[in-house]
Amino acid sequence: MVATRESTSDTFGAPVFLENVNVTGGDWTPDISPDELMLLFCRLLQAYPPHYEIWMARREAVGHAFSAPTRLPPQVNVPFKLNASPHISPDGSTLYFGTDRAGGSGGWDLWQASIEPVVDLDGDGIVDSADMCIIVDHWGADNKLCDIGPMPWGDGVVDVQDLIVLAEHLFEVYRSAETVEVSEDNDCGQIELELGKLLVVTLESNPSTGYQWELIESNESILKQFGQSEYKPSETSDAPIVGTGGREIFRFKAISSGQMTLQLVYRRPWEEGAEPLKTFSLQVVVP
Repeated sequence: MVATRESTSDTFGAPVFLENVNVTGGDWTPDISPDELMLLFCRLLQAYPPHYEIWMARREAVGHAFSAPTRLPPQVNVPFKLNASPHISPDGSTLYFGTDRAGGSGGWDLWQASIEPVVDLDGDGIVDSADMCIIVDHWGADNKLCDIGPMPWGDGVVDVQDLIVLAEHLFEVYRSAETVEVSEDNDCGQIELELGKLLVVTLESNPSTGYQWELIESNESILKQFGQSEYKPSETSDAPIVGTGGREIFRFKAISSGQMTLQLVYRRPWEEGAEPLKTFSLQVVVP
C-alpha cells in the first residue's frame, strides 16, 4: 500500500493498493530509492522452512505506476535462505539487507552490496569500442542494458551520460559472463538462463547454398542479441573446402526476468513466402 501527502506538515491520505506489485504470498519491508523510481521489498516465497527474497519494481517517473517486480540476482538472494529488509544508502551506491547466508557471524546478519554499473555490455571480458558501439546502436532509446548513467540508476534514456560511465571503465578486464550453449539437439526444448548469463546458439549452416538462419521471434526486453550472427566453417585438419558448410552462431544475454520463445528459421532471404528448410525453437526462462 502507499499513502501520500501534499507536504511534510500535512496528514497522509487514504492508502492505495499497488496493483502491479503485490502477490498473495506476502510482501513487506519496502524501501524506496533516493530518486523515488525504484521500490525494494521483501517477498515470502515459502513459509516452511522460511524462504524470503528481495524484489525490485521500477517506474518511469514519480507519480507513475510501478512496473511488475523482478527479484534481485543470486549475488543478493541466496536460494532457500532468509534475504530481507533491504535499504539503499542516500547516495544510491550501496544496498544493505539482512540474510542468514554462510560466511556471517551466525544466524541473521547484516550485509552490504555495492551497486556497480554493468559496463562489459557484450560479455567478452573487456570494456572496449564494441561496448561503446552497443550504446550508440541504442542511442535515445529506453534500453535497460545500456542505461548505466548517471549512476546508480540511469535516467531512462541512452545518451552521453551512459558513454561517460562506460569511458570511466574503458579497457578494464572483466571475467567473461558464464555461457549456456545450445544446438539443434535442443530444438523445441526449454532452458533456464540466469540474469547476466550468455546464451550461445550454434546451428549448422551452409551459406554457399543461399540458406541462412534468421531470427524471427524473440523478446529483447528479456534476451538481448549482441551483434550479428557469426559464421564459422567446419573444423578440419586441412584448409576448409568451399561449399562444405559450417556453423552459424548467435549470442544473447539475459537482461531481465521473464519467459519467452526464441525462434529461428533456415531459409533463403529472397524466397518470400517459401517454407523454411529448417526451424529452431527454444523456450527461455530467466528467473
